Amino acid sequence: MIQAKWLFEHHLQHEAMASFCKERLNQFSLQSMKDDAISSMLLSKPPGSISSRGSGMHSSGSPTEYAALHWQEHIDPEFLNEYQELKRDLAKYQYYLQLFRTIITGLAPKEAWLIKKIYIEGLSLSQIMTEAGSPYEYYCKSTIHNRKKEILKKADLIISMCSTKGEKET
Repeated sequence: MIQAKWLFEHHLQHEAMASFCKERLNQFSLQSMKDDAISSMLLSKPPGSISSRGSGMHSSGSPTEYAALHWQEHIDPEFLNEYQELKRDLAKYQYYLQLFRTIITGLAPKEAWLIKKIYIEGLSLSQIMTEAGSPYEYYCKSTIHNRKKEILKKADLIISMCSTKGEKET
């Protein structure tokens, strides 16, 4: 199971990787590759020359029908593999980002503030104590540290509830 501390520590990386995957997927034009494959199949096969003899059945299906059903066989497998891997990676990073947002939403504003300052902005406990407008301005380091541990436990519980809900839905 995903741990809240890990999720928080890697949040910025998850944002960067989701953005990277989106950009790479935008560079891939699967529709264009599909259209090119179908067009080349249609241009290379005269009408009526396509049949399904390998299956023992003869078909009078049109070349367009054949091309529409078998276009993936004519696209570079490395292209398809990379495309599918990027889609899986993007889904994974989007899941992590959604989980992060869900946790932050489930925390009290003061708790969310502390998590963002520590894990997103990278502030130390000493810096949090001296941060302008800090709700932890009059707390000692050990109290803030203990508060952070309590928040992590609460966040782990939220993750657990989200995981359980996801399992029940599938």
